Amino acid sequence: MPKVSVVIPSHNRVRVVADALDSVLAQTHSDFEVIVVDDGSTDDTRAVVSRYVSRNPKRVVYLWQENAGAPAARNAGIRAATGDYVAFLDSDDLYLSRRLQVGVRALEADGRFGASYVDQRTVDLHGNVLLQSRVDRFGGAVSGWILPALLRGDLIQTNTITIRRDVLDRVGGFDQQLWSGQDTDLWWRLARRCRLVGIPETLVVVRELERSLSRGAGRKSDRLNRLSIWIEGQAKYLQLWSDLSFSVRRLLARRIWDLRYEQECLLAEIGQTGELAAVRTQMKQLESTYGLRIHALRRRFGRRHPAARHLWRGATSAIIPSLPGPCLHPSSRR
Repeated sequence: MPKVSVVIPSHNRVRVVADALDSVLAQTHSDFEVIVVDDGSTDDTRAVVSRYVSRNPKRVVYLWQENAGAPAARNAGIRAATGDYVAFLDSDDLYLSRRLQVGVRALEADGRFGASYVDQRTVDLHGNVLLQSRVDRFGGAVSGWILPALLRGDLIQTNTITIRRDVLDRVGGFDQQLWSGQDTDLWWRLARRCRLVGIPETLVVVRELERSLSRGAGRKSDRLNRLSIWIEGQAKYLQLWSDLSFSVRRLLARRIWDLRYEQECLLAEIGQTGELAAVRTQMKQLESTYGLRIHALRRRFGRRHPAARHLWRGATSAIIPSLPGPCLHPSSRR
């Protein structure tokens, strides 16, 4: 049984999937298996991966499924995984050589943590650095009960996390009903129940080969659809996590308000007055219930005056409170 299973979902990425596989096979931590889940590709992905399987039959596994999306592909990989730990890699991205060693070592050293995450940098098609450090962008790597940090920003990316298999089984995999934001949803559920350890070492390279809708590209209607999915997927936790402190739920409400604000701006641009009025009503409810009026004023002021955004940014970075709750890992369950 391998120590760690690496799941690579892929859909029509024949140009880059070999690079991803090579980066895993070059790891300094040698006790692993890599599972490529072909999500209904119509290119030569099967042929390319099959060559790796023939050369490494005990290490590389190829699975094919009808096209069902990335979360379904990752869940299929999780079901097939046999390792004590599970890690993920998108087929157009790369691991640096110590990625698995560092992620696994942190969990082996301390049984209180259910998962670890490392840092990543983002490059463009030509290798130019677009973002040097993801964790620095969101205030640095943090450890422990980190749900508040995750509510402030998307600190963890799918390629950077290593999860104990038993913890993942109990928390559940990716929500296949969410066609956008499934990774964020899983990290929140994980951080709600278990401690995580952050490692401020850049060990993943994300290649932005194509602009995605999550970065603002695409039609405005597509962006509105994506925002609606994000809001629906995140707002449910305001009720489900009613036992958490008001300060933590306020962080979640503020995040939802920010998404509503993006929604409001898009609706105003395309002139959908009926939906716009409903969104503004929901925003006012959040402002009233969770004391977000000052945050709302700062956001609107910063949008209108970009040079003055620093006036409200500083006010959004507070000390991360501790969260009570049991870690799911048997060795650290209370």
